[in-house]
Amino acid sequence: FRLWGHQFIYDEATLADAMRAAGFSSVTRWLLDDSDHSDLQNLGNEQRYPEALLNFESLALEGCKQEG
Repeated sequence: FRLWGHQFIYDEATLADAMRAAGFSSVTRWLLDDSDHSDLQNLGNEQRYPEALLNFESLALEGCKQEG
């Protein structure tokens, strides 16, 4: 995975904990390209992957953070 520039691969629990530690709340898992927020929908580039591979190997979490 380092050949792609990755330094760490998160699982859902580790990423959610990191988000909460950074001040995010209401951390929710979504399917790629899905969100309640239109600006966060359809951001994936699935054309460069075999069908369904991106959803298999990727994780999308969304959280809220209070300004301040």
